[in-house]
Amino acid sequence: MLGIENLDLINNDIDIVITQLKSADKNGYPEASFELAKIYDQGNLIKQDFTQAIYWYKKSASHGNNRAMYNLASIYINGDGVDSSIEKAEYWLIESAKNGNDRAQDILKK
Repeated sequence: MLGIENLDLINNDIDIVITQLKSADKNGYPEASFELAKIYDQGNLIKQDFTQAIYWYKKSASHGNNRAMYNLASIYINGDGVDSSIEKAEYWLIESAKNGNDRAQDILKK
């Protein structure tokens, strides 16, 4: 599975990785958008960029990725790079739960 968890072990150039993920996304590999979002969101491999993270999380969410939806809820409730929005956070949390995210479902039960 394509992922970014162990890039430091293979000494990859992050620019090449980003280019490859964008290409994979264009070629119909939906998990690539989630991996791109994580790269920009976490800021471990490159400078943190919430605008890019939100763009890629939304693209991933459009493919039904409930983890992307959950992460969008987190971004909006915390105001990470955006104005905090309870409404947007709630929307994405509900969408995440509807798409099977256990954590989102548990939060909404409380």
